[in-house]
Amino acid sequence: MQTEYTTHDWQYTDGLQGVYKRLSLFGGEKEAIIGDISDEIYTSIDRKIADTEPLMLEYTEDKDYRMPTGRYDVYAQVAGVFYVYDSDETLLFREIISYMPEKITVDIKEDYMIRMSGFNSVMIEPIETEMKTELNPGIWEVGVDIEPGNYTFSGDYGLGYLQLFESGKEPRVFEVISSENVQPKSTIQLEEGQKLRINGVTINFEKK
Repeated sequence: MQTEYTTHDWQYTDGLQGVYKRLSLFGGEKEAIIGDISDEIYTSIDRKIADTEPLMLEYTEDKDYRMPTGRYDVYAQVAGVFYVYDSDETLLFREIISYMPEKITVDIKEDYMIRMSGFNSVMIEPIETEMKTELNPGIWEVGVDIEPGNYTFSGDYGLGYLQLFESGKEPRVFEVISSENVQPKSTIQLEEGQKLRINGVTINFEKK
């Protein structure tokens, strides 16, 4: 496996500072995280609020669920796995959701398929679009959900991945690691129209 290293500041809660090497993933590990790439990752949806009230999807084995086109937050009361497939049944997003207030945020089209495992039910709530610099697991669009620009970024706690998609270019994957004592920060340039897929961790972006 090829590995590309970049240098970042390591910020400790006790005020000490150091330098470490952070992985930008390549090869088999990168491919395993990205999986098959749905063309839908590069498209945008109409961000009008879906004409539906928040609702509970009750788990039924082997059942596919569909929602009106819109942008949604998804919550669960027990841990499980939430899947979003495009109309060709290519996996667009997969995430483990633990307990509320943890959530994921995704665009869903009316011909997408939602599947879940481990849950008794999940709550899906249509939401308005707003610019943010704190992005929880989900899919986000630069210029719509976060402003373009140069940023430092770090995770809130745990291990996760930031995947960067841009039409006509190879996707990039960044490993995001943080703990109670260490909050490493990396740098990234975000450009209009890029898509961010975040798994496993909420990421805080700070403009440089």
